[in-house]
Amino acid sequence: MSKAGDLACWIKGGIGRRFERGAVLFFINGVRPGGRRLFENAVPLPYMEIPLLYESPEFLAISKPNGLVVERDPHGYPSVEEWAGKLWPFVGIVHRLDRPVSGVLLLAKKKSALRNLNRQFEAKTVVKIYLAITEHTPPSAEGILEHWLIKDQKGKKALVAEPSAQGAFLCKLNYRVLQTTPNGLSLLEIRPQTGKFHQIRAQLSAAGCPIVGDEKYGAVLPYLANGIALHAWQLHFADPATGEALQLKAPGPVHSLWTDFDYLSAHI
Repeated sequence: MSKAGDLACWIKGGIGRRFERGAVLFFINGVRPGGRRLFENAVPLPYMEIPLLYESPEFLAISKPNGLVVERDPHGYPSVEEWAGKLWPFVGIVHRLDRPVSGVLLLAKKKSALRNLNRQFEAKTVVKIYLAITEHTPPSAEGILEHWLIKDQKGKKALVAEPSAQGAFLCKLNYRVLQTTPNGLSLLEIRPQTGKFHQIRAQLSAAGCPIVGDEKYGAVLPYLANGIALHAWQLHFADPATGEALQLKAPGPVHSLWTDFDYLSAHI
């Protein structure tokens, strides 16, 4: 389908159809075909393009934009699950990314694939690589952060706690400083060893280098209204049908802040 045809589909229906691999899938401003809103109380999000990174008969991978929740939201915010449910008969949520985070997200198209991919995540054989821009630089060029975290249900955030605290879980991540700018911003590669609620955000904040835009965890510098400078860059896992080793990579964020780092132009 031509770009003009894609645009016509978007304008008429509010949600695009499924196109060839690598094409752009559209979800616009909370409006479904016929013009009825998908949410009533939430503030509409602006027009978003959702690139399809990879598709097989078993699963697909998209590059989730900032500001889009993964699972159906009780408050009515547009979600990946609702969007994908319009395009495929079955959609299984394999893993999650926080609403303000962008990057690679896997969705299963078959229940057997969902079970297989879930087992891979549970067995910690999936390699997750994030990029983050932080307001300060960690104390060393690379290292491991370890914190006991608990989930504050009321505040909807993760808190550093004593190991003896009820519900405390030991969270670990590996980091590497890729580049630092003269104004003190740092580009980090993050490889979480565990996958707990807001883990990366809370651990970097506790280390004195909050993610740009993440006001909930102490950041001062602005980023996007519905986003933070944390990007799920790569996922390494096994194809659930063939066992083939796959390495999927999301394109880099388009926000101008990322252009300050020469590393990205050579590696993304």
